[in-house]
Amino acid sequence: MRRDEEHIRKLLLEYESEDDWLLLMPGTTTDATPDELKERYHILLMMDAGLLAIVGSGAFRITNSGHDYLEAIRDDGIWKKTLAVVAETGGNATLELIKTLALGLLKAKIEQHTGLKL
Repeated sequence: MRRDEEHIRKLLLEYESEDDWLLLMPGTTTDATPDELKERYHILLMMDAGLLAIVGSGAFRITNSGHDYLEAIRDDGIWKKTLAVVAETGGNATLELIKTLALGLLKAKIEQHTGLKL
């Protein structure tokens, strides 16, 4: 299965919108759906990247790094520009590179809006 950056963004935004900070791992039963298995795989990838952390058996939470990643990619315009730049340069990028690029675009947007050099 390939990593899907759009799916990761969607999942993080969904998890952040939950009322509870403690989230349950999907796809742990033998009759897990393909969507549950895809979500589980991407959760494991986000854990590898430090965006999510295990909290007990079958539960996880968003880390501070995960919230920082969300802040970098939250804005739809910045997200689209980030993906466009990645596509223009061959379409390959790590999650860390995507975050760095999105932060750069966010910084430029704030500088343009405020006139302050960050």
